[in-house]
Amino acid sequence: MEQNPNTPQPGNSLMALVGEAVLLEQKIIASAGEHAGEIDPELEAFLNGIQEGIQHKADSYKFIIDRLETSAEMLAGQADKIYAAAKGLETTALAMKLRIKDAMIALHTDEIRGVTWRYKMSTNPRGRLVLDLAVLKVKSPSYVNCRTQVFEEPDKDALKEALDAGTPVEGAKYEPSYTLNNYVNKGK
Repeated sequence: MEQNPNTPQPGNSLMALVGEAVLLEQKIIASAGEHAGEIDPELEAFLNGIQEGIQHKADSYKFIIDRLETSAEMLAGQADKIYAAAKGLETTALAMKLRIKDAMIALHTDEIRGVTWRYKMSTNPRGRLVLDLAVLKVKSPSYVNCRTQVFEEPDKDALKEALDAGTPVEGAKYEPSYTLNNYVNKGK
């Protein structure tokens, strides 16, 4: 009597397959930090075992492959969300620092003290280089490098050198720039 091809092979029950897929998934995720997504020796041994008895395990491997791909998509989606959340946190922290700087400038002070923390603002001696590429191209073309016919880039080193020497350059200037540091308020 011929065996039904849909009859599960020993050890290939749905629970066994899920368990094997989850175990493999956990091994891959656990070793991701050490192996940066590369295949480690333990995983290589598992993958070599796939070649043995492939005909009897093909359906099982399809299930495991689908599970791994689905999990990879899910983790990639979570990574995107985590990256977006991290970017949002960074942006908010930067916006808060800028508002503190703006408040200190408006109050004409370089220090604000809280109970535990104090913020100290210092002026950067040179300032921040601000460029208007459209004006530079027309009024000061010697400071614009053409790498290709499409992309033009200002020569920032030459611009800084000229501005530091006191040479006016239309389309380039320094604006005040401030650094904000925070310290523990020691009550001084």
